[in-house]
Amino acid sequence: KAPAAAAPPGGTMDNDGFVAPPSGGGGGGLKNSALLGQAVPAGWVADRDFTMGGELAPGDLVTVRRSDGTLRFAEVLAKTGIFFQDKWQVAVDNKGGAREEEGASLGRPNPAALAAF
Repeated sequence: KAPAAAAPPGGTMDNDGFVAPPSGGGGGGLKNSALLGQAVPAGWVADRDFTMGGELAPGDLVTVRRSDGTLRFAEVLAKTGIFFQDKWQVAVDNKGGAREEEGASLGRPNPAALAAF
């Protein structure tokens, strides 16, 4: 089993990859907690409604491919790995679920597509 990713600032992560959010308030202080885990609209198209890869920062809303094959919303928590790796810890729901993803596999929703959502 791979070592657990680093916990986000103010939170802790157990060995199974679940984040214990900072104390106080639902969603653990996540900026996008209302969208986390929701399916990306079926009509969204890559390079029109979201772009893959690019610059990422903690708090960014992203799309992630889940193990069941669905594309869902997630939030970047922190950069992980060593300095030259493009690995990110992302919250995949607002119940503490998190996992590590390659930056190139994370989609960045375009503001116009999000506004219509």
